[in-house]
Amino acid sequence: MSSDNTDSSSGNKTISQKLKEITSAPLGQPLPLDDHACSVSLPTWSSVVGYEEGDPQVSNALSCGYPRFVYHPYVLKLANVALEMDAKQRLDDDDYDDKGDWDCLLLPSDRSAARCHDFLIQALGYCDGQPISSKKIAKKDFSPPLGSKLISNDNAIDPKDGTISSPSSSPFRILNLNAANVHALLFPARTDVAIEAKTYWQHTGEVVSSRRAESALRALNVLDIHRVTCDYYPYKEEEKKVKEVNDDDDDDGWVDFEQDGWDICPETNQYHLCLHAASDDDNDQNDDYKGYFSKIQGETMDPYEEIKKRIANVVTSASANKRDSNSSNNGNVALPSDVFLCTSGMSSIYMALRSARRRRLLEQDNGARAEGGGTAIVYGFPYLDTLKLCSRPEIVPDGAEFFGHGDAQDLSSLKSLLSKRRAARGGHDAGICALITEFPSNPLLRCPDIFELRELADEYNFCLIVDDTIGNFANLNLLSSGLADVVCTSLTKLFNGRGDAMAGSVIVNTQTQIGRWMKDDLKVNHVQNEGLWKGDAMAVYANSVDFLQRSSKINETAEKLADWLNDHEDVAMLYYPKYTMDSDEDCGGDGSTTKNMYNRVLQNPIDDIDVQHRPGYGGLMSVILHSHVCQRTFFDHLDFPKGPSLGTNFTLACPYTLLAHYHELDFATSYGVMPNLLRISIGLEDFDVLKAKMNDAFCKSKLYPKVPPIRRAPPVSTSSSAMEVTVDGQERMYSTIKKSLHSVNHRFIAPHGEASIGIGSLLPSSSFYSPSPAILSGSLFHRNRSFFSSSTASGRQCSLSTSVTSTAEARRYHQQIHLIHLSQQFFTVLGFVGTRGRRFASSSCFPTRPLPAAFR
Repeated sequence: MSSDNTDSSSGNKTISQKLKEITSAPLGQPLPLDDHACSVSLPTWSSVVGYEEGDPQVSNALSCGYPRFVYHPYVLKLANVALEMDAKQRLDDDDYDDKGDWDCLLLPSDRSAARCHDFLIQALGYCDGQPISSKKIAKKDFSPPLGSKLISNDNAIDPKDGTISSPSSSPFRILNLNAANVHALLFPARTDVAIEAKTYWQHTGEVVSSRRAESALRALNVLDIHRVTCDYYPYKEEEKKVKEVNDDDDDDGWVDFEQDGWDICPETNQYHLCLHAASDDDNDQNDDYKGYFSKIQGETMDPYEEIKKRIANVVTSASANKRDSNSSNNGNVALPSDVFLCTSGMSSIYMALRSARRRRLLEQDNGARAEGGGTAIVYGFPYLDTLKLCSRPEIVPDGAEFFGHGDAQDLSSLKSLLSKRRAARGGHDAGICALITEFPSNPLLRCPDIFELRELADEYNFCLIVDDTIGNFANLNLLSSGLADVVCTSLTKLFNGRGDAMAGSVIVNTQTQIGRWMKDDLKVNHVQNEGLWKGDAMAVYANSVDFLQRSSKINETAEKLADWLNDHEDVAMLYYPKYTMDSDEDCGGDGSTTKNMYNRVLQNPIDDIDVQHRPGYGGLMSVILHSHVCQRTFFDHLDFPKGPSLGTNFTLACPYTLLAHYHELDFATSYGVMPNLLRISIGLEDFDVLKAKMNDAFCKSKLYPKVPPIRRAPPVSTSSSAMEVTVDGQERMYSTIKKSLHSVNHRFIAPHGEASIGIGSLLPSSSFYSPSPAILSGSLFHRNRSFFSSSTASGRQCSLSTSVTSTAEARRYHQQIHLIHLSQQFFTVLGFVGTRGRRFASSSCFPTRPLPAAFR
């Protein structure tokens, strides 16, 4: 991928390196090609399945991954160093009785290490001998003591100032590496413990970034770091030498190393790509990194404060005509002091949730303290870790309520729940600490009735936390409108844009009472930017210099693409705020809640001298293709970068449901998140480029021409009693097969040991109008094979008779085609295996499930 700098319309700022041509990268390549990339290429449907299944051929090919899900190579190396340090300390300690092997999890501060320690103690059942979850450590070489004490009585309350250490009775230990403030939580090398430790890392977002890990390794004088991108260096050594000789000639045919970004690491002598350095500490071993930050802007620059100023300026400028005259910020919607930074987007939600729970824990509820900190409500179908975070009793002891549709019916149910809970508590509030919602949601791009939620938050005294990552604060006015108490944003996404740094922000709304309380609370409890590393803050600051320009460009391109896809014959469903039909429609509503809600909170344009911004619907959309298009083939041929994450400067696609809910597809589908949903994050490429690439994928993935619907007419009588029986039998057969194919969320796999079943055994040939033998002989549930072979899919469907002479025959013909459509969607989407538990073949997509009763 090549890039250049494109001047903006203002003339004095540039849009981030705009891609001349985007392509689908090879499996495992970092996205972008940088040592600190936050995504990785999963270019085919089968590679996504292999990743979820733990296929070694896929997992071993990954150079990195999304940092909350995949430990970065630098983090893994630092973890090994931490284990070596701990082993040495234990050898030097004569009183220490070593039992078994140890593993560890790295955390970005002593406070996060303490919170993780208490999480594991409770999750594994060693808090006062009372298990909170069902998982326990296998008692083999290691038997942890029961009654282990917690460092803090509640994860929302941090320990008092001073050295944080694990209690002597604890089975886990906290080790300060004395490098980049990294702390290691050591635990027995057991699978159950490692799973729970990874769960904490993933759900809370309190991660050690690759830059922090690299800085810690240097501080510990560990210099043999294998550079992530060195394996992707495309030039030979002799080419580099020639380039050095011809360094002044930009047109000599050799790569411009200064512009292309490749550099040689003086410690490992490896060529690598790293746009933003890991640190600027005085003790950094690499002189090339020293002074990097000062080159950007001034010797005394504080990247944390500069990011806060930039966010506050964007919010204030975009809300210029929507300010509250009673604002406590002297006319500013947000001040830098209203912005709090942290390690990731999930960390921002965790931080806001902890603050909301502290408020409940510390307030007096009619003379008695709220013991559990209150129940959390998750409203609308959110990104997976938001719900999982709130569902953990170690995080929210009072539990969580989930309203996954976020529609009018859910709103009515929410009101009923709140009313009943308040009545049960003697007329006081409902015991809710916070309601968390996304605006719009990921991946269905739905917008809840935020105005009704605001009224409920005021009436029942809970905090309204809104995640605006998909829409972003340049497009959405959730603060000056007084709607949200707190706005949480993943700065990893569009604000950063390049996809090479993790960060998150919490903006408190000082126009609400709870927002003002939370600002005072976070001033005391928000320490050291919650573990956000300086190198990552500097990268985010440098990358976000043209945030508004990029946001305007992406808004415009995404809306054009959505308009085109909305009218495309191959697209069955488009999820985009402008077009999303809410589930209210199924309940008698007009299905227009999302667009109306989004437009009601749309920000004003920014027309400053130096920068302009046109608000829009954001850059994310999701699509479901019609059944005559194989979405697997479409995805494989889509010439975009493909992998997790969103909001990057380059367009990024993924089969979202497989990546996020692979092992809980029934749950996701029950809320309308279908297994074959494709999510597309629009980047800075031109609309025509994106349209051409999608058109090419559409052309290569059509299984057969789309059959237009046939308008039904009143039945035509016939004198043939045999014909009446046949038509009636086909009607019943059609209804049964259609319902069966749509049941259990389109997920069918032949049960263990079942033989192949031909479609002819299910659909009697006499009930088809001139059926094709090739169609009838296709294997419906054939082991390790999809229904249609390439030859069948390429044209055999045309052998169906098209001589329709009556309305009844037209209806039967349409039913034949529809059944084939349903079957084709069934097979090409899901794929099959015949033996439960076997690793899936290339045609398989989902875990095995029993055959529907109608087919047994």
